[in-house]
Amino acid sequence: MKTICRMTGEVFPKVNDISGGLGSNYYYLSKNLAHYGFKTILICAGAQKYPKIEKVNDTFEIHRINANYRRLDDLSFWLPMNIKAISKIKNLDYDLVQLHNFFFYWLQKTLKKPNVVTVHGCDWEIANTVEPFPGNISLYRNIRERTDIRKILFLSRRMCPKATHVVSVCEAVKQELIENLKIQNITTIPNGVDPKVFKKESRKPLSEKYDTNFTLLYVGTFQPRKGIEYLINALKDLKHIKLIIIGNDLPVYRRYLNYLIRQANISEKVIFIGKVPNNKLKEYYSATDVLILPTISEGLPKVIIEALACECPVIATNTSGNPEIIHHMKTGLLVPTKDSDAIKNAILWTMNNRKKIKQMAHNGRQLVLKEYTWKKSAKKYASLYNSLI
Repeated sequence: MKTICRMTGEVFPKVNDISGGLGSNYYYLSKNLAHYGFKTILICAGAQKYPKIEKVNDTFEIHRINANYRRLDDLSFWLPMNIKAISKIKNLDYDLVQLHNFFFYWLQKTLKKPNVVTVHGCDWEIANTVEPFPGNISLYRNIRERTDIRKILFLSRRMCPKATHVVSVCEAVKQELIENLKIQNITTIPNGVDPKVFKKESRKPLSEKYDTNFTLLYVGTFQPRKGIEYLINALKDLKHIKLIIIGNDLPVYRRYLNYLIRQANISEKVIFIGKVPNNKLKEYYSATDVLILPTISEGLPKVIIEALACECPVIATNTSGNPEIIHHMKTGLLVPTKDSDAIKNAILWTMNNRKKIKQMAHNGRQLVLKEYTWKKSAKKYASLYNSLI
């Protein structure tokens, strides 16, 4: 059995507590790669909270590093993370390294074996187009957000050309890498879903739980590129509707969202749930009326794949990899980015055309079964790995 050493700076929790997009990526992809003769060793952060070494099964091990995790883009975290990862990997027997974060630039320079860099999204456009927050928060958005993105782009320009091979999660990201970095050794392998786990369940509708006629669901992180403010602005003129928000807090952005909600006087329409384990999300997909993703910049969102697998109707922005899976009026609705009026009109249309959106969601599950399962992704990765080892 060949061994893949997968590197990430994220904190990987216990398997049952996985909540983020990349966390489920690591677990389900590793699980399916085992069928093609690959063992996975995941090196990640989180040794302060979880066991330093955890053997999930014979083909999946987790090696956690004790690093002072703050933010994925904080160099005070990444420099020691790289140093400790370099020390850790020297003592492991592996055939290939897969890097999921551009901040492993220093580790990549030390590798003697093939390395694959997976690019989950590109932010060339958003680095130059983010708009200021009001008041004091504008300092964060204009300086911190742009600086963080530009740090990532700076490192991506150095890591991708040095990779043995680059993987993009969608064709849109692939084209950005080719155009901006002149990358040639690149393959598109989309994220996937386990359709046996993510399927429609019989659940009490969220509209009944929250005493309303229609519910919208947002699932994702809280950060400027997710465009949640445009969704909040779209709710001002809508009646008998509630927005349920699931995701991780970026505190300064959450304060901005609270500010917008107060300004729009829609506090009764917005419900923050917090983090939900990945294996529990299907309960929300099955019970809501529509999943909505108003992002400005994306790769190929895991939440869209999961929602369609559960036959949950989707409204998404026409950006990055979204239109590769949301075919307008066939598997969901597409709207322009940063356009609250378009979002509002799409919501109104779905409220008045419930039979049509259910058919679109059914079509979406059929597309997921055909193109977006972890089994199919693992088969493509296995073929790539075998060609490089």
